[in-house]
Amino acid sequence: MDPLKGRKILVTRASEQAASFTRCIEQKSGISIEIPLLYFTSVPSEENRRVLERLHTFNWLLFTSSNGVHFFMELCERYHIPKHAFKDKQIATVGMKTAKALADYDLSPHFMPDTYTGEALGAAFLQEKGSGPVLVVQGNLARQKVVEIIQPYYDVETAIMYETRVNVKMEEALNKAIQNNQLDALTFTSPSTVQAFTQLLKPSLFEHVRSTLCLCIGSTTEKEAEQAGFTRRCVPEHQTVEGMCEALERYFHEKGIDD
Repeated sequence: MDPLKGRKILVTRASEQAASFTRCIEQKSGISIEIPLLYFTSVPSEENRRVLERLHTFNWLLFTSSNGVHFFMELCERYHIPKHAFKDKQIATVGMKTAKALADYDLSPHFMPDTYTGEALGAAFLQEKGSGPVLVVQGNLARQKVVEIIQPYYDVETAIMYETRVNVKMEEALNKAIQNNQLDALTFTSPSTVQAFTQLLKPSLFEHVRSTLCLCIGSTTEKEAEQAGFTRRCVPEHQTVEGMCEALERYFHEKGIDD
């Protein structure tokens, strides 16, 4: 028995990140409905150019997301920053997904926390007892927990290298999907995806999904979903594509037994 067979799962991740999740759902006989609610853009500013030209002055690079890695590399290329400028830097990442993004550029983190949150990254960094200036690479909506934790002990600078924007082009597609499909689950990978969903959805349609399973990566996303009014929420044990699929399977398996 495949608990995801025929289940319609709304995938709200940005289009460039949705493929692996869709593949996992479809391999388990589920139906992925991709509606990317967000998109990301780099921030090619004079401020970022100056920061990247000073990479040699930082001992540590901290990446709080895989997007941070990719847009950092994109801007390095844009401003002709040679790879040796950061090849010898100590690097920390918030989790496995961000570490995998580094691997795309033949880099690897010196450490990551056991729990994939900014708070855990900050606590782990303090235990690491590094030294020297730290550059934290972020997006415009990043929570500042890691900075707040380490700033009293380190010379910390932040760089906003990408922006998260609501994909307003998906408004019609989202409303049609909610109105025409009996969705079995919604998936949110950040608080901003929850916010985009509620912003783009017609208020009159929210009752259609209020009690639909809402799978949220991390406690902050789950809290945002709770505040938005979703009554049935679930947080996967592992904040990965595989972890999300496992959580969906477990939920629908148990639901099937209950039914």
